[in-house]
Amino acid sequence: MPAAKPLLLIALVGPFALLPLAGGFSIVGLPYLLQRLLSDYGGHWSFSSHYSAIFGAIFAIGAVEGFIRLARWRELRGAREQDMSKGAREPGTADRVLLALPALSLIFFGSFLLAFLVPYVSGETARAAAGYELLRAVPADASVLAQHNLVPHLSCRDEIYLYGEEPLRQGLSHTNLELKELYRERDLFSEVDYIALNPELDPFPTTAERVRERCELLRADPRFIARDYGHGWVLFERIRP
Repeated sequence: MPAAKPLLLIALVGPFALLPLAGGFSIVGLPYLLQRLLSDYGGHWSFSSHYSAIFGAIFAIGAVEGFIRLARWRELRGAREQDMSKGAREPGTADRVLLALPALSLIFFGSFLLAFLVPYVSGETARAAAGYELLRAVPADASVLAQHNLVPHLSCRDEIYLYGEEPLRQGLSHTNLELKELYRERDLFSEVDYIALNPELDPFPTTAERVRERCELLRADPRFIARDYGHGWVLFERIRP
């Protein structure tokens, strides 16, 4: 979702009242931030992943540096104005900016919570409820092929397989090499009892397009019955003779 990228940028610097923009140390995180934002893998720039956690420390230091820089600017400006007026100094722009920073942070947090986090949490809660309904429909002794999001919830069984098709992401990791070998040796789509997919979730280690294509293929496959649980959840049950 492209809108998540500007939201992520706002969420990274907004809590610090945009002070990291005035701090030179913030440039340390710029190359890594660009790498995250230019990636075509949604997990690299989503709120639900850990990839952006490092920027909290970087921008915190940048915010301190930015505050000090603004304070020094205020002092220098005040000194010049006092030299010129030789009297009491009226609050200047820098003073007003520094005084407004706490209020700006509170306004940002309130707006962000109302505009994004509250709908996001409520939406994720509904999605999770639908997912648990799907999980309850899978028999404990059934063999299952599922996305990585569901595998931990279905792992207490004899046969549980991680769904992953070409193109596999994240380079030639050990996980991908093992998946390639597994899918070369076995046709899991013809073996398992259930297949659980959700194109709206993180598609790792494949792509969202590939998950959607597989869902369409399985819907058209006469060997399966498709059961929709809402919020993207689909459970494909094999028809046994």
